[in-house]
Amino acid sequence: MESWRIIYTYSLKFFETNSISLIFIVSKYFAPLFPLTFLPLYNHLQMAPNKSKKGKARHQEMRKFTNQRISKDNYKSTKYEVKISKRLVSILRHNAKKMNIKMDPRGFVKVNDLLKRNEFRNLDHNAIKHIVETNDKQRLSLKHEGNELLIRANQGHSMHIENLALKPILKGDNFDNVIHGTYLKAWKSAIKKEGLSRMNRMHIHFAIGEPGERGVISGMRSSCQVMIYLNLDLALNDGLTFFLSENNVILTEGDKDGFVRPKYFQKVIDRKSRRCLLAQ
Repeated sequence: MESWRIIYTYSLKFFETNSISLIFIVSKYFAPLFPLTFLPLYNHLQMAPNKSKKGKARHQEMRKFTNQRISKDNYKSTKYEVKISKRLVSILRHNAKKMNIKMDPRGFVKVNDLLKRNEFRNLDHNAIKHIVETNDKQRLSLKHEGNELLIRANQGHSMHIENLALKPILKGDNFDNVIHGTYLKAWKSAIKKEGLSRMNRMHIHFAIGEPGERGVISGMRSSCQVMIYLNLDLALNDGLTFFLSENNVILTEGDKDGFVRPKYFQKVIDRKSRRCLLAQ
């Protein structure tokens, strides 16, 4: 028994030192001799670090996945909520059609269709409900139809959605502030001259106030460095269309080229210093 323990120990050192996985050889020649020790050896080999940068990255990612496996028993942990929520948002905003997940004209997909996927296989309806209800940005919404639970992203789609639940904005009187958050680099390199672009998304997003203000749920990243205040009345008068999403984000497709031009900027402020970068 002692001899097999020595072989096992030196095998581990050899495989890790040479950064290779000889699982096939081990399974063929060693496993029949000590079946009880093969499984831990296999697991150890799978986690063995590789000397290359890519190998180390894969090793770290596998460690992270093993230590933070998502399941319906631990989904209430904040880091799991964030991980799952971001993945759901990514699928529902950008990737559902590419992944052959059936989506209706309103942007809803069946939760059961998502739970069939390997990445969500350990979750259940209660886990999904908790993640949606506790998301601070309220990016997702749920709906019961018959026996089915449906889920969708409230805004931010790059896929065309025919019938999002958006309320048209006809007057700017109901909004004290309409603000787009961005970064200094983007402001200086493009936005200052060309305006805001919707790029590959359906809409340009605006918040109804600064982050942390009452009633402000979503519409601006908390890390943004520059705040662009929009003259909503002027933009509406010039024919731009605006909508309000279910989570109080103001959306517009912009002009015919997909832009909100600088002439509609009321003022632009450096968020940290409160210095005015533009006023008109």
